Amino acid sequence: MKKILAKIFRTIVLLAMAGGVFAGSLYYELNYATTAVVQKQSRLEIVLPEGQQVEVQRETGNQQFDSGQHMQNGDLIVTGGQEGVVLKFSGDGQLRLDKFSRLEVGIVDETRLKFSFRLLEGRAWLMNAYSNADVNIFVDGAVVLPGQSVMLVTQIDGKSDIYANSMDAVVAFLSDDQMGEELLLENSPQIINSMYLPQGTMVSVFGDKVRQNRSTIAKLLFSKLVKEFNYSAFDKNLLVTDAWLSQNLLQDQRMRVQIRDFRLQNIRTRGLKYSSLGASNYHIDEGLREIANLLTFSESKVAKRNLEALYDLLYDAQYLYDFGRREEAQERLERFTGAANQLFLLYGDELKNNYIERVQHEYEYLSFAIPGDALFDLKTVLQQVYLDSIRGQSQALDIQYAFLTGELNSVGYYADNNQGKNLKTAYDGYIAKFKQLLEANESQLAGRLTLIQRQNQAMDNLFMQYPALYRQGYFTDKLFVENKYLSLLPDDANRLEEIQSVISRRIDFLTRLQKYYLDGDVPLQDAQNILALLFSEIARIELPADYQVAVKDLFQERLEDFGLFSRFLSSQEYVSSALRGATPRERFERFKLDNTEEISLEQLQQKMSKQAAEGGLQYELGRLPPLEELEPEFPPINEEQVIVDMDGEISIIENELESSPQVDTVTPVRVPRVRPSS
Repeated sequence: MKKILAKIFRTIVLLAMAGGVFAGSLYYELNYATTAVVQKQSRLEIVLPEGQQVEVQRETGNQQFDSGQHMQNGDLIVTGGQEGVVLKFSGDGQLRLDKFSRLEVGIVDETRLKFSFRLLEGRAWLMNAYSNADVNIFVDGAVVLPGQSVMLVTQIDGKSDIYANSMDAVVAFLSDDQMGEELLLENSPQIINSMYLPQGTMVSVFGDKVRQNRSTIAKLLFSKLVKEFNYSAFDKNLLVTDAWLSQNLLQDQRMRVQIRDFRLQNIRTRGLKYSSLGASNYHIDEGLREIANLLTFSESKVAKRNLEALYDLLYDAQYLYDFGRREEAQERLERFTGAANQLFLLYGDELKNNYIERVQHEYEYLSFAIPGDALFDLKTVLQQVYLDSIRGQSQALDIQYAFLTGELNSVGYYADNNQGKNLKTAYDGYIAKFKQLLEANESQLAGRLTLIQRQNQAMDNLFMQYPALYRQGYFTDKLFVENKYLSLLPDDANRLEEIQSVISRRIDFLTRLQKYYLDGDVPLQDAQNILALLFSEIARIELPADYQVAVKDLFQERLEDFGLFSRFLSSQEYVSSALRGATPRERFERFKLDNTEEISLEQLQQKMSKQAAEGGLQYELGRLPPLEELEPEFPPINEEQVIVDMDGEISIIENELESSPQVDTVTPVRVPRVRPSS
């Protein structure tokens, strides 16, 4: 009898233990389901001021839409005099229409979060910084690929002005005018050429010009495209003087604050699960999970459960970063990534793909964080965690350079806000990463020159805007980047054309340098050294004899203008004497009155090269090697060979287009964006 009772007791105990283990297993299954990322179902709906309606033309007839109604493919919105018309998509995406605008709705894919629109007339402001949607905006002859940017698109009488207000975008020229059933990417067959728009720049596209000259446009390099489509910095005074633009900026700011507050509240409400990695509840959770795994026969479920448990460490790191406890946060992140890598060795690529998607989501969740925010540092750390997770994959190089552009935008942020110390730290960090990427991937970059060209273009844009960057050290690094780009180009006419473009831009920098110094924004020694450095770099570029003739007249007059300014900077009597004027500009005007002696371009170049050498300004790293004297197979591409008449039609000398197959046009590459989640 005792043996029977003992056996019954043991059975009861085992059943109780099994029940407890089953309960623990069920707990983890439910916990996984509740903490997994749930993607919002996105709707494309119209939002209007209270009590207002807007006309929508649909196949079934014209209708007056109220706020909250859903849009569908083929709808045509006609705002008329109605203000405040907004299309809302993917939770935090907005397309705002100005009065007297007409917008056609194309793709509405609410499952895959893909949307396309055609702006027929008027103005549209796209806010896609916090959305997880992919968007196309078609205009006459082109399509805007906005990525994660904030953009203004204007379409009036066949002319489109496209401006990237925040982050970067791409404007692509089309072989036909159809929107199609799939979103376009930069490598889509329908796209014949494209232009990169760094933050703060704009282009103008004439639809008739594109349609009449598609075969020509397809062959143009960036240095030609920027001239044909009026690539330039946007006049930011319009953001103040234009009431509708000012209103959009205000709405963007309010939206960022709301999103920031909402997401921060989520992080803070979630709190800290583990006080430390040695906390008792951390070890208890590990034990319960091990028991649950023993009772789970599906390896896939075990793998997902183990990976899901790691995200508690990531969430704790978010909370700790928000409260400035960086060391503790770093400890959590190191445990998180280390344990994840061990799981990948056990369970393979399927689990890793899940991890990559989740890390990307958590990175995107911090899209509201800007330099100065407590979580901006965590955003930077997660960026590296994400890059580590995709190392070796085909898209890794594109994403690395996309993140690099983000760091350059941070440089612009500090320059715009006069934060000199942070500016230097960010700029030095950017250059260090640029060189590191270059060294690690130089063999691949010969076939991916667009990645370097766009970095140089984005840097050009910053140097044309911010006097804070006019310091000797910054310019030395800037010249390294553009020289490295030129040195990677093949020795053909394309390279010669790019060199002409670089010389022209360096003269633009000289113009800016003179203005910024006379405005009192650049120290004297930096102005002297930058002037000498730019002249020295322009002079050391060697071109074949035929090209020298072609460009001499183009650049000589511009360069000679700086002879007087150079002599002024060298005149201690004028630059530092209050008797000659209260400001640098007044002293320069006095100097021009007192000094009429002219200096030739050759004398000026010799003087600047000598000054650069004496000042130790020469450098070898990334220096452009001399070009060989080659015989071009067609005349040099210069200003006179591309002619635009009063109607905007392009005429190009035939032998420029009928070039040798050896001329390698750099094919633009789409840099994939990391899409923010709602």
